[in-house]
Amino acid sequence: MSIQILDPYLASQIAAGEVIERPSSVLKELLENSLDSGAQSLEITINKGGSSLIQIRDNGCGIAKDDLALALHRHATSKISKFEDLEHVLTLGFRGEALASISSVSRLSLTSRTAEQSTAWRIAADGREPSSELVPTAHPIGTTIEVHDLFFNTPARRKFLRNEATEFRHLAEVVNRLALSRFDVAFTVKHNDRLYLKLDAAETPTAKIARIATVCDPAFAEQALEVTSEKSGFKLTGWIGQPTFARSKTDLQYFYINGRIVRDKLLLHALRLAYQDVLARDKQPAFVLYLELNPELVDVNVHPTKHEVRFRDSRLIHDFLVHSLKQTLATTNPSQGKSTGSVFTSQQEVDNATPINLQEETKLSYKSQENTVSNLNFAEKRTDYFNIPITEEFEPKIPPPTQQPFIKKEPTQPNHQDNFTENEIQRRREDDNSYKSLHEVDEIYKQNYFINQHDTSEAPKNKTEEPVLPLGFALAQLHGTYILAQNATGLVIIDAHAAHERVTYEKLKQAYAANELKAQPLLLPLTIPVTRQEIACVEEYQAELEKLGLELACLGENTVAVRKMPALLHDADLENFIHEVLADLATYEESVNTQNYVDKILSTFACHHSIRAHRKMTIPEMNELLRQLEKTARGNQCNHGRPTWLQMTLGEIGKKFMR
Repeated sequence: MSIQILDPYLASQIAAGEVIERPSSVLKELLENSLDSGAQSLEITINKGGSSLIQIRDNGCGIAKDDLALALHRHATSKISKFEDLEHVLTLGFRGEALASISSVSRLSLTSRTAEQSTAWRIAADGREPSSELVPTAHPIGTTIEVHDLFFNTPARRKFLRNEATEFRHLAEVVNRLALSRFDVAFTVKHNDRLYLKLDAAETPTAKIARIATVCDPAFAEQALEVTSEKSGFKLTGWIGQPTFARSKTDLQYFYINGRIVRDKLLLHALRLAYQDVLARDKQPAFVLYLELNPELVDVNVHPTKHEVRFRDSRLIHDFLVHSLKQTLATTNPSQGKSTGSVFTSQQEVDNATPINLQEETKLSYKSQENTVSNLNFAEKRTDYFNIPITEEFEPKIPPPTQQPFIKKEPTQPNHQDNFTENEIQRRREDDNSYKSLHEVDEIYKQNYFINQHDTSEAPKNKTEEPVLPLGFALAQLHGTYILAQNATGLVIIDAHAAHERVTYEKLKQAYAANELKAQPLLLPLTIPVTRQEIACVEEYQAELEKLGLELACLGENTVAVRKMPALLHDADLENFIHEVLADLATYEESVNTQNYVDKILSTFACHHSIRAHRKMTIPEMNELLRQLEKTARGNQCNHGRPTWLQMTLGEIGKKFMR
């Protein structure tokens, strides 16, 4: 067959295969056109999952009569006029392909009226070249597009459509994505003559949260953390789910760049990196985020669906996202007053719970007194990177509640050893190898892994003031695993191991970031075969390698010698580790994978050197752990993403007892 130019009609049908994959693709293109026209209200009517009818009615600016005939032609658009316009395009559509592609595989009619016109005009196409005949009709200002019998003239494409319910789920997701990007627009959706969704315009913060609850999940809106960050011309806003709200699927992930939803690998990597310390590996974060930046810094003309983008400076964007999200997630600690979990799901019960006055109801006091809990305060006495101090010679002078039928009152003698037999004392000393001599372990690791320590905590400015204690005061220990505490709202249950693991891990990371971890010289330098690209990385990024505790020397064109390594990595596979570091430096110009590698080792270390289950703790130890957890970033989750504590309000407990 000789080379020939394709018929325009056939070319349009082929092009439609790139843009129009299923009914949801049609709906996306039409809704984006409506939003670009300035519409504030969108009415969407769908029949049989979109295969029979997709109708969009908007109140936008409309299309002038003289432009209506051109609207259905390929590459006809009002949004760009020259190539340079692509560099700062802000509209959702700009190629002028959508209407032409849709009209080539369906029966389409377009009715529109502008504010300057007294009459609306209608044009139609039925899978062939659009008719040039314009028909006058009655219609308010705005546009109505009807798409009937999608893929009627391409049976092969129609066979690939799924059942009606599946196709409608995809259609509903398109509406959800646009509804989250344009809170100022009202949406109404009908399917098979039944109202499916009605969203009024949301202008206030409360209304926006209400829309998020409707579109996403009420549970997400209830516990979401608000993100607000601006730097170097980038602005990030939106909401991210707490790690305990993580999901097994990526069905609640919405990321917008200048109002356009995208799904980019770089962005997803930054989000996973921000959540790495607080999210289980098999879970996915939930988020609704909006990134605003100069349109010249991002290329949206990369993929036919415009879901993929290309950044001019991807490193800068990546770092900004990671920093902003980590900063927000770092606030997830008990001092926020938000529980990471609850044994009940009714928010009404929580709202109706009546807080109690700790001073009046339990007579608890945290005033600084000699030989009281304040004597255990790390901030005033010592810097402890790892452990809760064992101080059995002190007992907090905290009067118990007036009635404690199920809790045995602790003796008030200052020396607890008088209350145990010699066997019990010996058993306590040998209870847990990782915790039996906390001060000894503390000193060993300080000497081996830390260069120096600095006490950066601040003592209370006024010791006579009553501090706010979100986790309250410890009452007892349950099965040697959970701490039961009382706060102003009710009962708090804390997983002692998870809580101590997070406290230890964060202090280790801080020490590593402050270069307080020693580099260990190797008795015999280790030689590793490398590529020429890796040699170049070693020569270029010596400063970064030294910060990681690595001293590498180039020996020829294909070999490096490792002379120093981080002391914490003495058990690591050093050769694979070096290759990972160099590969990552070549990719990101900073060792993201290396930081992940180090964090994993620090996390494992913290896990194995934290309080074990069935280790009995004294009341002062429990209270000190609670105080540390309240001050710890990301304190609501352990290193593996599990919650460290949960709250039971008096209202929740009372309902169980039918009070």
